[in-house]
Amino acid sequence: MRNVVVVDGFRTPLCKEGTDFRETDADVLGAWVVREMITRCHRWNLPLETIDCVLGSNVATPTHAVNPTRVAAVTGGLPATIPADTVAGKNCGSGVTALYYGSLRIRSGDADTVLVIGMEAMSRIPVVYHHIVAALLLQYGKARSFRERAEGALALIPTLLNLKKYPPRVGLVMGLTDPMCDLIMGQTAENIAKDPSLGITRQDQDAFSIRSHRLAAQAWKTRPSPSACRSSAT
Repeated sequence: MRNVVVVDGFRTPLCKEGTDFRETDADVLGAWVVREMITRCHRWNLPLETIDCVLGSNVATPTHAVNPTRVAAVTGGLPATIPADTVAGKNCGSGVTALYYGSLRIRSGDADTVLVIGMEAMSRIPVVYHHIVAALLLQYGKARSFRERAEGALALIPTLLNLKKYPPRVGLVMGLTDPMCDLIMGQTAENIAKDPSLGITRQDQDAFSIRSHRLAAQAWKTRPSPSACRSSAT
């Protein structure tokens, strides 16, 4: 199998949920990444035609773009002839999985160049209403006459305000909670550190994290420049 190299990489700006990016969808963030990578491809002397596919990761799939990677790739400036697929469902692991799948395609000879992106817009994850409230909202939205709207409002408002019986659920929390153990990832890490029978101490976790950061810092220091890569290629 062939060797695989990461030519370049970067990440989008981060901010607290509900702040600067609260009106920005995930596919828009992905398109920003694609546009920047197109610029960097020119620096590396990589024609866009050499990109065989785009693989993206996204956890909270936006309802308006069920394959956000495809939308991001095309709106970001790549030719529509380049296929794009999205890896989802593994929360934070989705990004690493997309990168892994890309490397597999190259190693197997199925592709030569793969663009891998990640995008997430947690501010855009919806609040989920109880199905009874949702049905009343839809019914009210379909009302045409004044009488239908009045009757719909009389049924909807008391139900909507009955938060104890029909509480809205935060989609972000629902998505990050593992239905098998009813815990989010941060809680799982704490439980692992506190349970000696699992054999992974907090010191082990911290040591792994420190090593990861050091390796990343070293990689940035030793990475080749685009000009050096072009010189060696010629």
